[in-house]
Amino acid sequence: MVLSRYFTQPNVIHFSCKLDEGTYKFEEYAPPFAKKVVSKTQSLIKKASQIAYDLAEETKVGGLGAALSCSGTMFKHFAISQLVIVWYKVDHYPALHRATQMAVPTTVYLSEKYNKLVEDMTAKGCSVFGYLPLVPIEEMAKAYKQVETAAAKKEDASTSSSSESESDKE
Repeated sequence: MVLSRYFTQPNVIHFSCKLDEGTYKFEEYAPPFAKKVVSKTQSLIKKASQIAYDLAEETKVGGLGAALSCSGTMFKHFAISQLVIVWYKVDHYPALHRATQMAVPTTVYLSEKYNKLVEDMTAKGCSVFGYLPLVPIEEMAKAYKQVETAAAKKEDASTSSSSESESDKE
């Protein structure tokens, strides 16, 4: 095997030493923004590897179907959280606020009709409709409220800290 020639113990030890040396130099000389990017990247890599491990364990225990179901659920939660954050940010731009005020009720109405159609057709025995996902309207509404609450707390904290710093100046 070709890789076995390169991944011998002396080569791995040499690479590890060089990596440690590079990390030390990076920590010493890199600007704060670069350090923040590296930290976030490391965090994402840790999360991704944990998710991969969890899915592998799920595959071992419950089989491929269980792992696919688990990954679908994980993706749904991720997609909802990201969609809600984008929705919140778009809603706070004055030019787009009016559009979101009109689009959201229409989207909810059409999503409810879609969900009802899928449920009715599945109940009538159309097995193809059983594979279609439902739009998680209630979950999205709850997630949006959580984002709003978190943003309000963050805004209150920054307002109170800026008020304190202004009173310190006087």
